[in-house]
Amino acid sequence: IHGDMKPENILVSKDHIPKLTDFGNAAMSEYTLQFSRSNTTPSMSMRWTAPEIVSEETKATQAGDVYALGMIIFEVMTGILPYDGVREPSIMRRILAGKVPSRPETHIPAGVDQADRLWSLITSCWAFDPKERPEAWEVKNALGGITPEGLLSNAS
Repeated sequence: IHGDMKPENILVSKDHIPKLTDFGNAAMSEYTLQFSRSNTTPSMSMRWTAPEIVSEETKATQAGDVYALGMIIFEVMTGILPYDGVREPSIMRRILAGKVPSRPETHIPAGVDQADRLWSLITSCWAFDPKERPEAWEVKNALGGITPEGLLSNAS
């Protein structure tokens, strides 16, 4: 569990392999050994944070990381910042109301097979109920069948 996934925390190696950084909010769920936290509050990058974490119903979870992954995929594939032009208090209200960014047709056109699959994948990551989100490995597998060329035509 990373707890603060966002584009700024992803570096790409010379072999084009993404590497996560900034593990300040990370949690190791399999381990029972607990350390006391410092008095600092974990940071929250609102644009990429799942509703259940924004509302403080739960701390960082795998499902929360998948929500953030959906926002990262949206930003990488479109070049558009999630909730672009919206101030943080309004972003918080939108997240808590389950309002997600709208589909940018110029980047992810409707009626194009791979673009439709990409949008379905992204929105599944944004499911309001964390139990309805895919697992990270499912996201990885689904992305494997999507190419930049395929987003522009119906040729599969």
